[in-house]
Amino acid sequence: MSDPSRDAVRRWPLHGAWRVWLWFSAALGAAFVLAGVATAGFALTAAAGLGRDALLLLLPAAVLTGVGTMITWQVLHTATDVLLHGDGTLVLRRPLGALRTHVGRVRSVRDSVLRSTHTPTVVETADGWVYLVRNRREKAEIVGAIRGRSPAPGPVEPDG
Repeated sequence: MSDPSRDAVRRWPLHGAWRVWLWFSAALGAAFVLAGVATAGFALTAAAGLGRDALLLLLPAAVLTGVGTMITWQVLHTATDVLLHGDGTLVLRRPLGALRTHVGRVRSVRDSVLRSTHTPTVVETADGWVYLVRNRREKAEIVGAIRGRSPAPGPVEPDG
């Protein structure tokens, strides 16, 4: 007979304003990349007619493309769904693909070095990492659940 606590699955989907924020950020990142590529294309084609002055547009093109790439990178690594199975299996779904691991392989849970008004929490495992963007209560609940299933209490750092 199976143990109900080992079969239970806890789930924290990204919902509400956070889900809207994620998809808005994806659209914003894509817009920045497209604007940067279009600006670079214009600068290179205009350089033939306007000379070197048109090449000055390559700097804003690089900035736009860089910012858009950074935003997109963060979106691709943001957890859209967190599942914790009773046996300790941790599934972190993200647009980049699901990260399936075990709570025993969690190395740290910490604030991101990318500071903003809504600093994401980074869940780093031996198999990869994801950003958690949730309200404080939900983040604390997820971290507490990981700590509660972790075989060794040491690998999970408190998030500030």
